[in-house]
Amino acid sequence: MDNCRIVEYNGTIIQGDTILKSPAIRGTMRKPIGVKSITSFDGSFDNENIIVEYDIGSIRFGKIGNISEAYKNLKEKIGSRESCTFEELCSIVFEVVDEYFGRFENVKDRLSYYKDYDYAESEDDYGRISELKGKSSAMCVERAALAQNLLKSLGINSIYKATEIIINGKKEAHAFNLVEFEGKCYIFDSTIPTLRTDRIDPLVGEIPKEVFDKISMPMFTGYGVEITHYNPLRDKEVTIVYDSNWSDKITLEDQNNKTK
Repeated sequence: MDNCRIVEYNGTIIQGDTILKSPAIRGTMRKPIGVKSITSFDGSFDNENIIVEYDIGSIRFGKIGNISEAYKNLKEKIGSRESCTFEELCSIVFEVVDEYFGRFENVKDRLSYYKDYDYAESEDDYGRISELKGKSSAMCVERAALAQNLLKSLGINSIYKATEIIINGKKEAHAFNLVEFEGKCYIFDSTIPTLRTDRIDPLVGEIPKEVFDKISMPMFTGYGVEITHYNPLRDKEVTIVYDSNWSDKITLEDQNNKTK
């Protein structure tokens, strides 16, 4: 938690997964990272509890687990390059995430890797994201959490974000990353990809710094960002409104080279 920023808003102070001070509680309180809780996390995941599923009658938490093979793959892909562009780094991280988990053929099995909170006797019972390696079952939470640690290992300021989005008119919970690189800010989504020059890549959209700052808050405030792009996995145009619960919203032009 020491490597996380300290955020203060209306008397509530949060660092990492912990509320350090709040008018509503006494002392400190550790909370899970995810929708309906602390919604953003700017550190590298280690022992934090990550909300995998939060639905009526079903709450499941996970931890990052041992992802050493992903770090090794990332190092091998970067190799001896003296430098990489931001686009190249995004593509490499996406490749590592995709190769680590596989695609989406077995997502119906995903929740079997996590014990329901009501049946977990301790945090040791929570599933590990690393257990989904090669299972083709991982969804946005696992992919964004792994991407978070990979981006941080490259020295990139990345924030894991879990919030509600609207995708083609349907509201759902989603996790993605917010990235700051060389003075510019971006949404980085390794779950809902795009097609750039005949290559499947993560959806990356540049956003203004003030929008980045609002979305990256762990509670209290946000900012809607609408992006329309071609999704090669769905083979159609997709319109996403990230952080959709806020009246303030911007619409981004398609910043990706669509090639069907």
